[in-house]
Amino acid sequence: MKARIKEGLDRLERYGEFDVHPSEDRKRNPEDNVNVVFDFSLVTDIDPRSPPQTHRPKLTCSAMQVLIEIVRGYRVKHTEVYFVGLIHDSLKEVFTRAKIFRLLGDEHVASTVEECIGFIHLHGGNHDEAARRARAEGRSIDVELNRWKNLALVHRMGES
Repeated sequence: MKARIKEGLDRLERYGEFDVHPSEDRKRNPEDNVNVVFDFSLVTDIDPRSPPQTHRPKLTCSAMQVLIEIVRGYRVKHTEVYFVGLIHDSLKEVFTRAKIFRLLGDEHVASTVEECIGFIHLHGGNHDEAARRARAEGRSIDVELNRWKNLALVHRMGES
């Protein structure tokens, strides 16, 4: 499972979509991967031992550990990570216990993808990283933030 998730994210980062053969040329620059949005609206539960209430996917504790590793990896790369669709209390509880909210901050959680993208458009993501990249590439911070507002990868958790 860990390899499949990371492979899917790698395809999103390299090509902007999943349905691309890995031998194709990269379509996205690594520096364009500044915002990643994980949509959990299809995930209903964490505990795999609980009785199934629907056919919708569940998030296991081992998957949560993989998610923490992924979030830390993105933070090392100065990529902002956002979560949407944490509508079930059991999901919120596990995210709280795993300290993901503490790691990212409450502003990195939204109800919908649209709300999250709106937040990114309004705030431009990580200002410190934007300023660093702007200086390094000879751009103003305003130009860099505007560029970032249009760069968000969305991964819908629970989809095959």
